Order: sequence, then C-alpha cells, then structure tokens
Amino acid sequence: MKKIFTLTILALMTFITPQAADYNTVAEIMNIYSELNLENNQTSTDSYTIRGYVTKWNSGYPKYQNADFFIDDSATGSTSLFECYRLTGQEDSDRHELTAGCYVEVNGYLKNYNGRAELVNGTFHVITEITWTPVPASISEIISLNDNKRYILTGVVTSIDDAANGNLYIQDNTGSIYIYKLSDANGNAINFASLNLEEGDTLTMSGMYKRYNDIDEITNSTYISHTKGQKVHIPGSLRVCAQNLENYYYNYDTTITKRPKYHDAAGFQAKTSKIVNAMLSIDADIYAFCEVEAKPIVLQQLADSMNAHAGTTGVYAAVSDNIDYTFGEDPDNHIKSGFIYRTDKVATVGSNSQASYAQYYRNTMRIQAFRLLSNNEKLVLSMNHFKAKTNGGDSQRISNANDLVSALSNVTTDPDILVMGDLNCEYGEEPITIITNAGFEEQILRFDSSAYSHCYDNGELIDHVLANASMREQIDRAYVKHVCTTCNNHNSNYSTSYSDHDPYVIEIVLGRTTTGIEDLENRKDNHDWQKVIRNGQLIIIRGTEAYTITGQRL
Repeated sequence: MKKIFTLTILALMTFITPQAADYNTVAEIMNIYSELNLENNQTSTDSYTIRGYVTKWNSGYPKYQNADFFIDDSATGSTSLFECYRLTGQEDSDRHELTAGCYVEVNGYLKNYNGRAELVNGTFHVITEITWTPVPASISEIISLNDNKRYILTGVVTSIDDAANGNLYIQDNTGSIYIYKLSDANGNAINFASLNLEEGDTLTMSGMYKRYNDIDEITNSTYISHTKGQKVHIPGSLRVCAQNLENYYYNYDTTITKRPKYHDAAGFQAKTSKIVNAMLSIDADIYAFCEVEAKPIVLQQLADSMNAHAGTTGVYAAVSDNIDYTFGEDPDNHIKSGFIYRTDKVATVGSNSQASYAQYYRNTMRIQAFRLLSNNEKLVLSMNHFKAKTNGGDSQRISNANDLVSALSNVTTDPDILVMGDLNCEYGEEPITIITNAGFEEQILRFDSSAYSHCYDNGELIDHVLANASMREQIDRAYVKHVCTTCNNHNSNYSTSYSDHDPYVIEIVLGRTTTGIEDLENRKDNHDWQKVIRNGQLIIIRGTEAYTITGQRL
C-alpha cells in the first residue's frame, strides 16, 4: 500500500529570454481561455501563438506528427502547465522527439477538454533545444505549492512497491513521497531489472504532485536517470520473508490430488520459476512458506532451484522436518509449512517441531529456531496456516490459536519469538486476539494500517506477523510485497502470479540491545529510514540495509 518516503525536487534554472512580442505567454493564454468561457469540447474560432519550454513529452505518437506535450514559459515554474495536443512539426528540424527543456513556438486553437485548457489543431516549431538546466530543490516545496506543475525530482529509492506497474517510494531530508507509475521515455512502465534500479539507488525523474486518498504522490512520472547506492553492512541485519504459496505441489497428478492449479511438468516448472524470481528479488536470509505439499522433496527442490538461478551451490537449503504424508490421508494433512534459509547467513538451532497435532492442518504450525552467524544472536520463528474459513472454521482457528500459544509458552531456545503465517482471519477476530492477549503484537499493521495480503472483499490482511515484546524492539520494518495481488478487480491473476497471497517481509536488527547497534542517531520507531553520520559520511539506514549517498545532500 502507499507509504510516505522522501524525494528531492528540481526547479528550472537558466532559460532564453524571448525577443519577439507576437505571441502570448502561458499566463496570458490562460486569461484568454477563461474569458472565452468555452463549453466542454468546444474549440475557439481564432488561433493563438504561444512560446514555452517543453516540460513533458507524451509519447506514443509519431516523432513529429500528432505531438502531445506540455509547455511552461517560466524557468521557475511560476505559471501553469499547458498541454499542446497532437500538433505537427513545421520544419525538418522539428522531426525528432521533443526533449524536456526545448524552447518551442506553438500555434493552434484553444479547446475546453473536460474543463482543461488545451491547444489543438495546430503546429509547433523548435526554436532552441534544451535551454534550461535542472538544479536541486526539496520535496517539501512541491507539497506546499500543490500547484499541479511538473517538476524534475531526485531522491533515494526507499522501497519498490510494485515493480510491474512502476510504483515506488523515494525520500530526501525534507519529506517523503510515493511515485505512481514511473514510465520510460516511451510511456511504458519502467523495467527495474533491466535498469538495475534497486532500493537505495538515487533516482532522478520528472512528475506532477497530487494528493490522493490523503497520500502525497507524484503522478505522470517519467524516468530520467539513476545512480547506484553504496550498501553499508549493519551488524545483526536479518531479513525474513514469508508467504502462502497456494498449493505448491511436486506431485501434481490429478489422480492423486486435486489441489494444484497445474497438472503437468510445465505448470510446475512455471510456478517454480515465478516463486524463485520473486524470492531472490526480495533477497531474504530466511524464507517461511505455508500451503506446500507435505513431502520432503518439495522445499528442497525449491531451494535447489533458487541456487541454480542465483548461480550458487548450497547457499539456499531447506530445513528438514521429516514430514511425508500418504496419498490416502485426510487432504488437510497433504499440506505443510516449512523453511528455506541461507547457509552463509544463518544456521538452524535444534529440530523443526509442530505446535500441535490436532486434527486441523496437523503439519502447518511449525516452529524453528535460527542463529545469525554474524553475531550468534538467535530467534524463534513460528510459521503457521490456520484452518480455512469453511463450516466450523471459527472454532477450528480458535483451536489453532490456543494450541500455538500453548506451544510457544514452552519454547526455551531463545526469548525472541516471531509468529507468521496465513491465519485466515483479519486483525480483531478471536484467533488473533488470543495470540495478542498472550503478549504478541501485529507488526505489518504497526507500519501500515491499510495493508492487505489477499484479494477478497476489496482486499484483506489475513497473513500476519506477530512479535513478542523482546522481538518487537528489534524489528525495523514489516510490510507486504505486492508481487501476486493488486486487488484492482478484487482477486489475483494466476496467469501472471503464482499465488493468491502476497509475500511479506520483516526487517530485523537482531541483538540490537546486546551488540551496540542501538546508538544509531535519530532512530525512529516506524518505517522511516534513519539518517546517521559515520566518519563524516552521511548514511541512511532502514532495517537490513544502509546506503551512502554519493554527491547527494540529504
């Protein structure tokens, strides 16, 4: 969901002072437009000439015909942006895609298009190419101005919310903002992978401010460039990712089980590939999964696929659990929860155990302790899948919750306990209340009160992260990563995803109270990044990652 982070805005600096007077300024043309009082879709009878700087090129049309772009005649952004719609270049020199900064002359007719002024049925001529240079400003300025003008922005990418649609968050030292549908020069959603654009990079882009559902955001955004952030190691950093994989079965024969949505090797491989790509992009140290087939081979095969894709050997390993159902058992016993971990980051402590052997999903409430190799700190992870919302489901989920709390009360490996999983109920329902009454606090909602992980009834959070008191103090962030569901149509799209649930991520600094990490300057008890000065260098930190900002004043 939309969260607020920071960004740097660029104003416009040097520009050419027009010499002629046989044209209108944007401010003058807006006054004329107002006086004409045109009806909706009505066009003026007279034509007008305007000069200004191209602030955005709307692509998708031929290079010099049907050109759709915005102009502003002030290098300081003091006048309203004005759209020139589908104009034609007058000369050979106009036969190129316009670039932000070009000084142009346009001629055409004014039109009221749904209450917005446009110049249509006309021509344009490039007078001078790229005549202004962007210089830094701040995000707080664009929010305070709220003037629907286009700005060039620079900021640190703090989170990529939806790579497929180009949605992300950026920040600077004055505030934070959400970037909606970042596009390339051709109007297509940015391909983050091909650009190697990641969290911690410094992004330069253009866009317009909008207040949407009480969230500050930049819309009509266009990618310009980015520079890589330099990662800094934080002692005790740990990232955990969990997800319901929606019936991930190695044995997909329909004569054996009806659970998977695929029924051949190609379907299994396609789902595996999607899972691997998503998990490696999240780059967690521990992965916890539920709704996978209760066979030893399944998670080990997934770990092997992650190693093959990452070009590593033995880095990703599955936690052994000795679970192996028989095909004639109750279908509830065909699925399990389990763990995959990075052997170069953590080690298992003790054996993998079941919270309860009740009749409700007997293999899906698993407990495993891990030790962080960098500082030998430990934590206990509980990955769960409560009974689904079927007949009698309420009482069964309540039984799941009571069994889980009872099992966790007997854990002695380490006091830091994290409960995760598809609990099949929203916050406030009795099963979760049983867990919170036992001293656990929901972490995803702590950082985002409107989070959702599953598309049902306009989107709901039924996957949860709950931490006891000592664990809570070491969590810097918990969030849902929307790689499977968007809830645009209130359901998931299996053709482009691999599950009806999204993965969720917990970023931890394990052992903060015992390893000297707690003295970070300006540490905040929320999802904001922290600004820290170390050896005279500015570093921003959140959860498991920190970055230096080379050449960027924050």
